[in-house]
Amino acid sequence: MVRLGVEESFVQLTINDRGVGFDLNDRPAKKSGTVASVCSACATYAGGALVVNSAPRPGTEIVVRGPISAAVTATTGPPPPARD
Repeated sequence: MVRLGVEESFVQLTINDRGVGFDLNDRPAKKSGTVASVCSACATYAGGALVVNSAPRPGTEIVVRGPISAAVTATTGPPPPARD
């Protein structure tokens, strides 16, 4: 399930699945979580956060939350330079 919502000045994207899930603390050494680390760093840079919840059997939930101003900039680009 994918949900997108707005709460006051934040936008939140939640992705849930009902798959097998995984133990966040039991990952092979080769699976360093680079993609999750990069996504988390991007969310933090934009003033938001990325949270991954998972466990064997119930599935996985990924939540990305950030300020609306960052979401608008990400889709429209930075504002044009001021003209004198």
